[in-house]
Amino acid sequence: MKKTEKLRFELRTNQNLSRRNLEKAYEYWEIEEPSIENPKPMIGALICRIKHLLRKCMWWYVEPHWEQQRNYNKAIANLAEDYDRMHSLLMEENDSLRATVEQLCVQLAELNERLNIKSVFDVDGKQGRVIQLVSSLNFGDAVGNDALAIKRVLEEAGYATAIFAMAIHSKIREKHIYLTEMLPELNERDIIIYHYAAADEFREMLKETPAKVVLRYHNVTPPGFFHGYDEMAEQITREGLAQIQSMQGVVDYGLTVSEFNKRDLIEMGYQCPIAVAPILIPFDDYRQEPSPAVVERYADGATNIVFVGRIVPNKKLEDVVSCFDAYKKNYDPSARLFLVGSYKESDKYYQYLEGYIKENDIKDIIFPGHIPFDEILAYYKIAHIFLCMSEHEGFCVPLVEAMFFQTPIVAYAAAAVPGTLGGSGVLADTKEPAVIAEMMNRIRKDEAWRQEILRKQDERLKDFAYDKIAEKVLENLELISGADNR
Repeated sequence: MKKTEKLRFELRTNQNLSRRNLEKAYEYWEIEEPSIENPKPMIGALICRIKHLLRKCMWWYVEPHWEQQRNYNKAIANLAEDYDRMHSLLMEENDSLRATVEQLCVQLAELNERLNIKSVFDVDGKQGRVIQLVSSLNFGDAVGNDALAIKRVLEEAGYATAIFAMAIHSKIREKHIYLTEMLPELNERDIIIYHYAAADEFREMLKETPAKVVLRYHNVTPPGFFHGYDEMAEQITREGLAQIQSMQGVVDYGLTVSEFNKRDLIEMGYQCPIAVAPILIPFDDYRQEPSPAVVERYADGATNIVFVGRIVPNKKLEDVVSCFDAYKKNYDPSARLFLVGSYKESDKYYQYLEGYIKENDIKDIIFPGHIPFDEILAYYKIAHIFLCMSEHEGFCVPLVEAMFFQTPIVAYAAAAVPGTLGGSGVLADTKEPAVIAEMMNRIRKDEAWRQEILRKQDERLKDFAYDKIAEKVLENLELISGADNR
């Protein structure tokens, strides 16, 4: 009995000691003592305190880096504020510079008016000046090349002449080319050659000028071709057609680049005298060496079908692809098609062509894209056939280029194409792929027929000789000038 009581006493003593030690642990770690209201087991509480201790250790380690990050963020925020202030200052400075440039343009125009740019238009009073107006003088396009070629012809003939444009490509470095702000005051002896291919802002100025206005009409692509592919191009071409139709009372003479364009103007109601002088093509430029890399890569014996022109809907490149596919599958598995022209991968029409090619599993179609002139020449040089299925052309310079490189032409009879070919090449009144493919196969297999095609193309090429077209341009200007002085 005494032994039992002794054991109970020792147990209670040990329990009390344990309770006091646990209370001290709670006090040290700031842990609330478990109770009925807060039943937290001792082991769980210790684990919580250990986690708390670990978090404190991690904070002691991380705190300096945290403070560094906070300072870095603050510096970045300050930098952003500095940038905003500098941007605002730059915008204000830019506005000031723009105003200064505009003021200088006004001053230059006034100075130009006083001096009458005598260095360019120093005439003896018997001969008027010839001004060419181009909305945008671009590098390498048909309109820009035509204007530059006419300028050289006029300069060689002794005319006081210059080109004025609202925008000038940075690669064009010739003399006597100015922005329209530099246009001098004109008189009744002067002649304006007004190049038109798209809507521009010249209409009001031309209405007021005393000079004779000669319309160099390059045609406007009907807006329907761009529907579903390029909303902006559709709108611009619609505006372009409306503008040219409204300018009948402004234009004194027409000098179109093709009979097709002449008929277009007549159908619009133009009643002024209209002559035709094709685009001036400086063939000496085509005698430079074609890109050796392109020639070496593709002059390997395989049949090369080529089209040259912008990748736009009116060129109907899906029809070119279909005809090529029929030729490749039925006659010549090794054939390749080169669609040589500028495009952007974001263009809906280009994406449509890519989808069409993939859907029909057509191989060996190459889009060289925007390339240097020597590479364009190389694709003409390696071409066995030039294939054109375009449905709207105002002239189509690539047809003449193919003639120059003695490449047999197969073309769909639409718009200005029959007039430019003038009985040469192979003119098709259908786009049926099987029919076009058979024509191409005959050109490759029938050497006598091929030579006959080339002979006719060579004859037609003579009609586009540079000197011959230059003479037509000068003759028409002399007639216009003579009519003015009567």
